[in-house]
Amino acid sequence: MVDASAMQAGNPTGGAWLIYGLTKVAEYDKRRPPPANESADDFYLELAAREAMLDVWAEKHEAPDRDLDRLMAIRKAGFLPEFVVLVQSRPGWTIPAATVGTLRLEQFIAKFGGQYSTKRAVAVKPKGGKIFPDVPGGDFPDPDHIPISPSTCRTAIDERRAAWARWERLAPRLGGRPVSATSTQHLGRQLLAVKRDAEGRLPDVTWVSERVAHLAFLDGFCAVEAKDWKLALQMLERAAALDPDNPTPQLELSGALALSGQLEEGLRVTDRVIRTADDACSVGRAWRKRGYILIEMQQFAAARTAYEKSLKVDPGNPIALKELALIEKAMKQPGDWRTKPAPGQPAPEQLTVTTCREGKPEDK
Repeated sequence: MVDASAMQAGNPTGGAWLIYGLTKVAEYDKRRPPPANESADDFYLELAAREAMLDVWAEKHEAPDRDLDRLMAIRKAGFLPEFVVLVQSRPGWTIPAATVGTLRLEQFIAKFGGQYSTKRAVAVKPKGGKIFPDVPGGDFPDPDHIPISPSTCRTAIDERRAAWARWERLAPRLGGRPVSATSTQHLGRQLLAVKRDAEGRLPDVTWVSERVAHLAFLDGFCAVEAKDWKLALQMLERAAALDPDNPTPQLELSGALALSGQLEEGLRVTDRVIRTADDACSVGRAWRKRGYILIEMQQFAAARTAYEKSLKVDPGNPIALKELALIEKAMKQPGDWRTKPAPGQPAPEQLTVTTCREGKPEDK
């Protein structure tokens, strides 16, 4: 499918775009995208097509073209994969593990930041296929209709179950580990988080709808409310994997692990957030979560240190101050500081949920 501008006689820009399209066709014939992507549009196809059009542009162009000339400079500096990810990518694409491992997104933004056109003068539509892939999980319930709240736990139950049934059929066809994102910039942050958190071999990554991560977190949150620890851990682990740049699912996962009796594993999750979170609110929450788990383990001195560290990044937090007072009582009255619940059950005190919005804590 060719725009009229690419068909004008003597138009060197149009010639470059025609090479772009022909290269996509050739690469598509060599190797098809993953089964869920029913188009001829994916990361490796776009990268190969851009390389080919720039080869032609470097040899034959005479008049300047702002977009292609800037793209030549980007390729010369070694940032063409970063350009394709941050400018051209779309839901349904799979980013290969080798690319995830070598992306220099911050450096690309620092050197070549600015506005870019995403218009393409040529597109490829395979027979019986689509120009662009469908958004994986785009048919999940709208997050605006089911916010994270106890009051929505019984909302749209059948719709949520049907969405996960469709997901179980779709996920094996994606081609990579699913990661939710709302934009190319958000995808970039998610890819950096995948790279940062990888233990061993990096995965291929497929961009899916943000609705998938939201529903996983909602169902995990609701399972905690219902004390269904098996479902809570399953859904919160899924939410954390889908949204790796977001500390909140990880912190809720650490709490669910602690409440289900897996205290050491809960500590490991909080420690990961402390190492990786880049905002004071999330770091403060992670230190408080660590302190709470250490109280459950009756490691009171370590718990006190955790809450004191939380106050350094979130001064005056009422949760931390209350827990420090509880720790002082426990250390003065060992064995009689509170009525202990059954193993794996939460403390009898009223729990406070904290969320981070625009870097500030909000208690409710």
